[in-house]
Amino acid sequence: MEEIADEAGLSRAGLYLHFRSRAALIDAICETLDESPELEALHELVGAGDPRESLYRIITVNTRFWASEEAMFRQLYSSAAVDDAARDFVDRQTQDRSMGLSILSQRLREAGHLRPGTPEKTAHAHLLLLTSFPTYVELRRNAGLAEQAIVRLLSDIADRNVLAPDS
Repeated sequence: MEEIADEAGLSRAGLYLHFRSRAALIDAICETLDESPELEALHELVGAGDPRESLYRIITVNTRFWASEEAMFRQLYSSAAVDDAARDFVDRQTQDRSMGLSILSQRLREAGHLRPGTPEKTAHAHLLLLTSFPTYVELRRNAGLAEQAIVRLLSDIADRNVLAPDS
């Protein structure tokens, strides 16, 4: 709380006037993230247009979402082990992403875009991995890739492991 107060130019007491507790602050952060334009775009992409093109756009928008507030996401994901509000956000976000990717996997199968022999459940698992925050962090922090390089790599992995070759 002290670091946040310093960053905001407030005293710790001043921060507590706005947010009665650390949990209230985390709740406010989570509400703000839930309203991000990237999340709204991801929800729309799941069911819109050609599912193959939607997948590429989802990878791009999802990467932009993680990059937009990377430091905050790192804190939230780290705090999830000990903080109920952070854990609730991470769980909600993960379940929401999983449901959307399940719908996309089904659409890819129905359109004949899944790699031959790839069950829908396996495609879903790949998509979860390709769009997870830990994957983003691994590529950004540990592999040192820039945002566009991450998008290219994840799209290439989707091409090789999920999608049927273009005909």
